[in-house]
Amino acid sequence: MTADHFEAHRLFVSCPRYLEGLLREEIAGLAACGEVSETVGGVFLNADLETAYRVCLWSRLAGRVLLECAAGVVYDRDELYRLAYAVEWQHRFTVDRSFAVSGHAVHPAFPQADFAALVVKDALVDQFRERGGVRPSVDTRNPAVRVHLYLTESKALIYFDLSGESLHMRGYRRSRTEAPLRENTAAAVLVRAGWAAAVAEWREGRAPAPILADPLCGSGTLAIEAAMMATDTAPGLRRAGFGFERMRDYNEELWIPLRAAAEQRARAGRELWAASGGRIWASDRAAQAITAARENAARAEMSELITFGTSEFSRLSRGAVLGSWNKVYGSSDAFPGFVVTNPPYGVRLSERPAAEAVHPELGAWLARTLSGTQAAVLAESKEQARTIGLRAEKVYTLYNGNLKVVLALLSLNEANVYRPPSPSPGARAAAVQMQHGGDATQGVAMVVQRLKKNERGLRKYLKRERVSCYRLYDADIPQYAAAVDVYNALDQRRFAVVQEYAPPATVDPVAAEKRFAELTTGVREFLGLSSAAVYTKQRRRRRGGQQYDPRRGLQRTCPGDAYPQRTGGKRTGTADNQRWVVVEENGLLFEVNLLDYIDTGLFFDHRILRRWVRERSNGARVLNLFAYTCSFSVYAAAGGACETVSVDSSKTYLEWGRRNFRHNRIELKRHRFAREDCRDYLRHDRGRYDLIVIDAPTFSNSTGRNNELDLQRDHEQLIRAALRRLAGGGTIVFASNLRNFSLSAPLREDCAVTDISDETIPPDFARRRRRRHVYAIRDGA
Repeated sequence: MTADHFEAHRLFVSCPRYLEGLLREEIAGLAACGEVSETVGGVFLNADLETAYRVCLWSRLAGRVLLECAAGVVYDRDELYRLAYAVEWQHRFTVDRSFAVSGHAVHPAFPQADFAALVVKDALVDQFRERGGVRPSVDTRNPAVRVHLYLTESKALIYFDLSGESLHMRGYRRSRTEAPLRENTAAAVLVRAGWAAAVAEWREGRAPAPILADPLCGSGTLAIEAAMMATDTAPGLRRAGFGFERMRDYNEELWIPLRAAAEQRARAGRELWAASGGRIWASDRAAQAITAARENAARAEMSELITFGTSEFSRLSRGAVLGSWNKVYGSSDAFPGFVVTNPPYGVRLSERPAAEAVHPELGAWLARTLSGTQAAVLAESKEQARTIGLRAEKVYTLYNGNLKVVLALLSLNEANVYRPPSPSPGARAAAVQMQHGGDATQGVAMVVQRLKKNERGLRKYLKRERVSCYRLYDADIPQYAAAVDVYNALDQRRFAVVQEYAPPATVDPVAAEKRFAELTTGVREFLGLSSAAVYTKQRRRRRGGQQYDPRRGLQRTCPGDAYPQRTGGKRTGTADNQRWVVVEENGLLFEVNLLDYIDTGLFFDHRILRRWVRERSNGARVLNLFAYTCSFSVYAAAGGACETVSVDSSKTYLEWGRRNFRHNRIELKRHRFAREDCRDYLRHDRGRYDLIVIDAPTFSNSTGRNNELDLQRDHEQLIRAALRRLAGGGTIVFASNLRNFSLSAPLREDCAVTDISDETIPPDFARRRRRRHVYAIRDGA
């Protein structure tokens, strides 16, 4: 056994976001490996190879175990090539092993991560060829050896993957249901729920064997992971293999004893659990799901330890769930019982048309059936978790693959009373009445009352700040899912724009049409407007890479219409002086178009942020990226900016922006308009700016361009490109309305970042607080 097997190696162990703390505690308990430090998406540690093997075998939360083999600063392709070539690849694996290089790059010299990975691949094969005459083959689908590159502006890291396939792939789950829960995420759910701690207390003789139930088990992942914890079975024990087994320095003298010890612990653990009377119960309404769950449990060697059933959970009694333990634990007893489940949500909605009702039904069932237990329920969002109708003691955020979800922890006791999730008794009564064809005047009256309440809440703010255009309503009543914006024009005319949030396919279109008609009628009555002054549109939620179309889904209300007309295009006979309206905001004038586009040309939620920009623009050079109709540029110019540059790919919007400058009598000599993709502009521009505004769309793929923008994926590269154009002491203002947007950790580490979301959100957008993200970013150098 060589000394290399005992020397400390630098390891990075990855995990899903928000599980870093749990992973650190887990690894610290697996082996004496010194300091384990958290970072975004994993932990760093120094450990010998035996510890690395142990983590691969025993970690329930990890995704990959990566061994650092090179680190350094690189500025271009040649330096990355030299860094990769310096690695002694032939000491790590033999030429007959296939390999693949994957990369993550945020670096000006490598706009595409694939290009950076290709440089590492070239260095690797060149070294093999020059030293031995032959090179290893590349296999991107099933490589024997995996190499990972992580590249930022300041550092390059090259890793060997000791795990091989991701560690969440235990080897037992080959039969799947729709949108399954990843194994390491399921393990994290069980840890958060308290199952792992209850098992540990039982094993130490301090508590009876715990009970676990999953009434919506799908392919059985939660129940199987729970059984593996209960039986002390290593999660990697049934895997086909690990990456380290295919590396040249693999040592059987270290690995075989570790695996043998794990086998012995699993056998003893299964015998101990079987004798304890502990119960793990899993059920699902779908017979094919239970079939898949049984097959998976058999491969995990856990099928004898899990009781499976097929039933609609709402029909199940307490005795059906607890079995013989129902006679031991009464309904008023607190006992080590856990209900842990992953109900249908999000991408799983196709299985059940009424999936939106699952969480409320589950909450009611838990409250009446399983008092005394602890529950852990996954949901798509905190809003959906609230529909369970029970008070959550804690709500955690975590990721299932790339899907961000929440976990609500609930104590089921007499103090936690189930409350139906509707917003108010009045709203519930109205919903029931509508379902049975009730009088539409009831719905209109309810809308008017809500508009009155909202107007009272905003009255002082609107008067104090002299706000003429504002949001009056934003889906305050769930069944009336729309936003209502009020426009008081400079010529004293008043208009309203009602934007319906497109209902899901499961909603009856006739009922949706009826409710929308009641909403628009209520808006007209409250504001005292004719139908010709109320414009209606439908805003559809875009998914994945669906491109935003500013004209798509347009609708309008015509004079005399009882219901909004579901057609697009322009209103026949509408004059330009009604289509185009000039409004005032903070003493400045802007054109808005009420008819022809989904958005009117002025985003009200940036009202305070625009003023923030104006207050910091005196004598400044200002770059406005994704300028739209150039409202930020107008504010900057009005604030005394010595120069503004407005960049947008749309000729229409830039011309609109020029008109906004003219309305405010601002000369254009020192203010430029560039029609160009913003990232292309940043690549060739050599100007320096004191203030850069980035208000980018969530997704963009301009027609005729091969330059797709995904804001969550690309924001770090975009911001770093802007930082290179920032003058000393300058500031970038970055804004996003992406619901689950997360600013990258490397940016937070490298830059001085201030979250100014709360101080720049207007009161009329308070309901949107959680999906609005605004940061002031300065170079941290």
